[in-house]
Amino acid sequence: EKSDVQSTLEMELDRRSNDWSVKLAEFQSEEQRLRERVRELAEQNVSFQREVTLLESNRIDVSNKITSLELQNKQLNDELQKVKKEHDTLLKSSVELNDNLTKTAEGY
Repeated sequence: EKSDVQSTLEMELDRRSNDWSVKLAEFQSEEQRLRERVRELAEQNVSFQREVTLLESNRIDVSNKITSLELQNKQLNDELQKVKKEHDTLLKSSVELNDNLTKTAEGY
């Protein structure tokens, strides 16, 4: 009877040991899958960080270009205003000279 109990206990111990071995293998497999996923996500994160850095660099370049173009536009507008004033002055002088010429021609 003692031998039967011992045999039953040994079989139960073997069964439980097998159950735990299966569970351990499942957990190890899941752990490996999760490690691989973590590696993939880390690689993706590095890629995203590079892209963010590139986009930020491009944003800064574009912002600097816009600032430069705005300054150039202001300078061109200032120069245009100056040329318009010179044109108006020349036009006024031309009209005055024409008037003087007409008066002088009428005097002769």
